[in-house]
Amino acid sequence: MNQKNVIKQTVCTLCLVVIFSYGNCAWAEFWLPYWYGNGFISHYDPTSIEKVGDEAQVEIMTDRERILYAAQREYKSTTIIEKIHCKNKTFSMLSMQTWSEQMATGKIVYSNYEPFAVNLEISDGTNAAALYRILCVTASSESNQE
Repeated sequence: MNQKNVIKQTVCTLCLVVIFSYGNCAWAEFWLPYWYGNGFISHYDPTSIEKVGDEAQVEIMTDRERILYAAQREYKSTTIIEKIHCKNKTFSMLSMQTWSEQMATGKIVYSNYEPFAVNLEISDGTNAAALYRILCVTASSESNQE
């Protein structure tokens, strides 16, 4: 295959991925991976980031390699609205949904729209620490450069 055909095939594949993702993702415009660990991968939607003062809120999605259970039903993916308090280095989970299929597709298995895991300390090497770096450290260093 020549280089022109490889490029054309790659572009077509990317277009299909975008179309498939747009039609099947829960509520995110698009997901960017930011953390891998213990058999799961976490993504965040950069278009969902909201910042007010020292707080940042973002929608995240986590896929698991194996099936888990919520309310005695199988699920493979979780979407969470998470708030991080940058100054205090704490986080809260504001809502959660579990999905029957990966990438927040399929049916909603479980929903919780009440805050839980409120004001927990962010520990190094965790999923929350990776989000903290994206939402607080990176944002802080970018605003200092302006």
